[in-house]
Amino acid sequence: QNAYGTPKTLSGINLATDVRTIAVQGQYAFVGTTSKTGNDFVIIDVANPNAPRLVSGVDMSSDVLSIAVAGRYAYVGLTSTSGNDIRIVDVGNPASPFVMGGVDVGQNVSSITVNGRYLYVNANTAVKIYDVSNPRKPIQIATCAPSSGPSSKVLMRGTTLIFGQTTSGLLSMDVANPASPSGCGGAGGNDGNTGKALVLAGDFIFDANQDDLTPGASLRVYRTSNLSTTVANLDLATTGTPTVYDIKVAGRFAYIAYSDSSGFKGMKIIDVSIPTSPRIVGAYPGVTDIRTITVVGKYAYIGQASVAGNDFRILDLAGADLPTASIGSLSVGDINVDQGLRVAQSGTFGEGLSVGR
Repeated sequence: QNAYGTPKTLSGINLATDVRTIAVQGQYAFVGTTSKTGNDFVIIDVANPNAPRLVSGVDMSSDVLSIAVAGRYAYVGLTSTSGNDIRIVDVGNPASPFVMGGVDVGQNVSSITVNGRYLYVNANTAVKIYDVSNPRKPIQIATCAPSSGPSSKVLMRGTTLIFGQTTSGLLSMDVANPASPSGCGGAGGNDGNTGKALVLAGDFIFDANQDDLTPGASLRVYRTSNLSTTVANLDLATTGTPTVYDIKVAGRFAYIAYSDSSGFKGMKIIDVSIPTSPRIVGAYPGVTDIRTITVVGKYAYIGQASVAGNDFRILDLAGADLPTASIGSLSVGDINVDQGLRVAQSGTFGEGLSVGR
């Protein structure tokens, strides 16, 4: 095992365009690209990470900015077009996906979060909430337009939405009743900009921000119980004026995708096992800008700007791959079950249980 989970490239697929977003469910990766001739929403079989296989796709005729998958449906967010900016794709048969419904948002859809029958959407100038119990005809039930507009992915913890604002910090909103959210329009939680790269892990929010240092970028850490005060602020040691694209946290590490003036294009690896004292432990140099990262188990799925090579890549994060294990006690940040989950006695879910279709 490599020290500090240093990533190793395993394989990839050349999609001949920029990869903007990736969602993984089971053995399939659902990938969104910049608009091109052909399918800009594609499905890739990643059951064998050393030999991924392009299965199918759908031509959206638009840039695909965000994808969320729950059960047999993929919720696809697009750049604003003259038609539906959110499209619901039936992926129950991955070899033959089809668009079954959609809704005209009227704005770029940069992030989608699914919880049960509801979608929580960053629609550029507002957070919008949709009821998708009828996937053929989603209905908007609420909207929140904060003072400076949402800038990040919409995060969800229990019945609380958390998102960054363009110039006014983090904002939380109670959606216990999704049709009547409370807290919208409140003051920003901290004293500066928040980056577009925001992720929730346990009781902490990690904000990879390119505006905090001049010039430079930093990782700011907040407790979910107090969005107004950072518990850590780590200089990412970038050069010149960087561009931060994405952040994911898996286990004890955060992976931050960025490029800077030195010509570096790749990921910085941060040990966040002590969230109040993060530290840089490594880097992964890419071939070109890494636009998106998705981590499932010991693998990272990255999307890059189009290059003469694979713009969709699979990395081994040097974790454990155990055919079988007997563990007396296990504490994990996130768990992904590819096939089935059996609980012998009882299970407790502290903040509810969301099940796809």
